[in-house]
This record gives sequence, structure tokens and C-alpha cells, in this order.
Amino acid sequence: MFSFLGLLGVVGMAGVVVNYLCKSGQSRDVSALVAKGTAGRLCAILLTTVTTAAGLLPLAYGIGGTDATMMPMALALGWGLLLATPLTFVLVPCLYMIGFDIRHFIFRIGRIHDRNSIFGGMKKGTDIVVNNLPDDFFGIFPLNHKLPGMDCGYFQPNLFQIVWFTESTEAEHLIDFEQHPVTADTFYCLGPGQVHFVSGGPLEGLRLLCPIEMFLDIVDDKSRWLFNQLNNDGIVVSNEVLQVLEPLSQIMVKEFQGANDPEIFKAYLKAFLCHIARSGPGYSISYGKDAARLHMLFSIVNKFYRSEKKVSFYANRVGLSPKRLNEILSHTTGSTLTAILHYNLITHAKREIGYGDKNFKQIAFELGFSEQAYFSRFFKRHTGLSPEAFRRKMFKLSKHSGQ
Repeated sequence: MFSFLGLLGVVGMAGVVVNYLCKSGQSRDVSALVAKGTAGRLCAILLTTVTTAAGLLPLAYGIGGTDATMMPMALALGWGLLLATPLTFVLVPCLYMIGFDIRHFIFRIGRIHDRNSIFGGMKKGTDIVVNNLPDDFFGIFPLNHKLPGMDCGYFQPNLFQIVWFTESTEAEHLIDFEQHPVTADTFYCLGPGQVHFVSGGPLEGLRLLCPIEMFLDIVDDKSRWLFNQLNNDGIVVSNEVLQVLEPLSQIMVKEFQGANDPEIFKAYLKAFLCHIARSGPGYSISYGKDAARLHMLFSIVNKFYRSEKKVSFYANRVGLSPKRLNEILSHTTGSTLTAILHYNLITHAKREIGYGDKNFKQIAFELGFSEQAYFSRFFKRHTGLSPEAFRRKMFKLSKHSGQ
């Protein structure tokens, strides 16, 4: 029978259940956040439910004595907790994910409409495709040759690549969304995952691609710095070096189109890199005895840069102090770990803002920022543009390249 005292028990039960549900967290994946939150609260909620119900139900049913005042409250609170616990673990997470999926679906419908109106009827497939070529792919191609994943001028293979411009043009040329000139006899060396964009007329030059395993076999201290992703400036070679590279590239083309022996191509590519390095600034990167730790560090950074921003996290993983880790990075790459983390965050943000289907709040959350405003300030401080302005700029470029 309903009573005021029973209602007080319901209010008390509601307070406990609300405490069950109030658990915050951060994750780049909403489903992972829900699963982690549910698993993390399982033990505490079960213990609270079992101990509270064990203490209240005897009072509710008069075991050991009766109290007409307390029995309605004990019944409401005890049975309310027993019924609310399975709902908290099953129904509430499911309803939350259903609500999130509905919101995301509505957002995508509006986003697709906006993209179609901006692109003016561009063909589908304008998103940047990562790792669209086999991991063991290698070769040498004219710059005008269209490889898989090069729709609308964008290319992002999981390979090392050398872009060689043999003539100057006014073409739009971006590396990781940063503007770079197209000048004659200039080389650009890109690492795996870097985004390359070129559009605006016929191009003269070559593109060389090699897999990571092949690159590790041929790279040395003199050529390693060519692929420093924090510095994508072009390398203008001398006429003396050009006289060697031109016939060497012709030999590489013949080998690639003929026998296509990976070992022979690798030998030619090593000589090619060594001659480019002679025209560089004249310094080299030597990993020395720290090579294993640095390789481990870069692997950890690529995995955790979105969720872990503290230098101490990475230093502990490789067994060094933060100070010593930054000293090694400064000596070998000319950068600090913070600069490398910021570079990865900004590059990832540019890809999502320019060509993803997420809004700015989703991107900020995915990159580990607790507030969209903080993410916007971070992005503008490093790029000079707000996320909104950068998205408009990328839309214009894509529309232009798709015409």
C-alpha cells in the first residue's frame, strides 16, 4: 500500500541509483567509454546493492522484530535497489548507445547534405584513404600517374615516398595540409601516413615509393633526416647531383617496368637517397645506441598520442627520465617530445576537420580534449586558423580539384 513513508524510501533509492549512474570519463570511442564505465563500476555497485539489501530486507519483512514506521521505507529502498541494479548495467548503457547512434545518424544526414551543397556535385570517394596500397608496394611513377587513393589529388600511403618536381608550376601543393612551392629540381621526402596533395595542371616529375621494411634496410645517418616529418621543406639539388640522379632514375624506371627485382631496386634507391642527401643542409641524424628506444618511442607515440599528452608517460615506457628523453630527441631529430605530440595531434585534427564526417566536438573528444573550446584554441595557436576556417579552406580546395 502506498504511503508517505514508502515515498521517502523511493526518494532515497533514487539517490543511490543516481550515484550508480554518475561516472564520468574520457575516451575517443563512445562505445569504449560506456563499456569501461560499466565494467569499472560493477564491483562497487554490486557490493552496495547486496549489503544494503541484506541490511534492509530483514527489517522490511519483520525478521527479528517489526517497526511499522520503517518497514515501508525499507521495502521501497531494498527492492528498488535490487531491481535498479540490472537496469543500470544493461538497460541504461543500451539506451545511451541507442540515443548516441540516433544523434550521430541525424548529424550525418545533415553533414552529407552540407557536403553535397558545398562540393557542387563532386563524385564520391573524396575522403583520404589511408594504407590503400600493399605494405610491400614499391615503384617509380610519373607524377601525373594516378595511383589508388589519389582521388581529388590527395594521397596518403603507409609508405615512404619521394616526390621530385622537374619543372616549376603554380600548382597547389600541400604536405600535411601545409603549403609548399612547386619549383624545378626540388625533392620532397615524406614518411608513412603523411598526406600529399597536388592539383592545378600538368606536372613534370617522378614519385618514388618504398615500403617501411625496405627503407629500414637502406637508410643511414646521412639520409635519415630527409624524412623528418616536422620539417617538410623541399630540397633543391645542385646541377652536379642532377647529372647523377637523372640517369639513375631512368635505370630505376627500366628495372621497375622490366624485371622488377626488389633487391636491385633497393640498391638503386639507396644510391638515389645518398645523392639527394649531399644537397641537403649537411647534418645527419645518428640514433646510435638509442636506436631501439627511439623506435619503441615512435611506435608508442603513434599509438597513444591522442590519449596521453604527458612526457612522463612516454619516458616511463622506454625506461628514461623525461629530461634524458628530450635530450636524445633534441640531438637526433632537433625536436622535443611535446613538439612531436603536438604535430601528430594537429595533423590528425586537420584530416578529420577537412575530410571527416565528425563535428568539432567529436574531434576534440577523440583527440583527448575535455572541451571543444580548448581544442579550438590549441588548433588556432598551431595553425593560425580556427577549425571552422580550416574546414572552409579544405572544402574550397576539394571543390577546385574535383572540377
